[in-house]
Order: sequence, then C-alpha cells, then structure tokens
Amino acid sequence: MAGSYRHVVDENNKLISNEKFPDMIENLGDAYEAIEECWHFIDILTGGDKEKIAETHLKYVERTGGNAEFKKAIKVVRETIAGDKELRDGYQANIAMAFYDAYRNSKSKKLSVIRKIANEAADNFLTMWCK
Repeated sequence: MAGSYRHVVDENNKLISNEKFPDMIENLGDAYEAIEECWHFIDILTGGDKEKIAETHLKYVERTGGNAEFKKAIKVVRETIAGDKELRDGYQANIAMAFYDAYRNSKSKKLSVIRKIANEAADNFLTMWCK
C-alpha cells in the first residue's frame, strides 16, 4: 500500500509535519489509502460506536486548542432540531425566508450572484438567530 498509517507518522508514532507529508504521500490516491486505513483503525477501536467517535472528536478539539464546549452545544442543538419536527420546520422556514428576502431585495436576479445572495441570507439568519 503506497499510502498507509506508517506513511503519515514518524518513528515515535507522531504525525509527520505537513512539510514532510508530500515526500511520503505522492498523490491523492496514496492520501486516500492512508485515510482509509486510519478510518478502519478508528472503526475497529470504537466498534463503529458513533458516541465513542463523537467523544473522541471532542477530546481532539480540546487537545488542539479548540472550543469543546461550543462543539457540545452545537451537538445538542443539532440533535434537538433533528428530533423535533416542528422546531426543524421552523428553522427551515427561517432559513428559507432569509434567503428569499435577500434574493428579492437584490438588484440582480442573475444566477451568477446567487453565492453573494446566499451569503447575505446566511449572515441575515445568523444575525437574527443571535439577537
């Protein structure tokens, strides 16, 4: 296998630097093989348990200086929305209306401006959501 776990770690089992990575993984096929092997390791170590994988991800976020509390809160929001059809419908309606309003208020109706309009809609949604 041209791309494997041993191609992305050093002799101390530490992840190699991004400068050394291109010397070890020559193409996207090699990179995919290395990721595939690491995925299988995770699947074997966790028994495919999504909760264990999610907990491990939070530990990774903490280890790398990220905001694990924020990630936990987002998980609660996602699970709550997914489990409550009325709440999900409300979010969907608000997101759709934010997009609709931004598109309707735009001076151009060309598809080429849809990315800009979508970003305005997302900004509008987040602004209203965070009030």
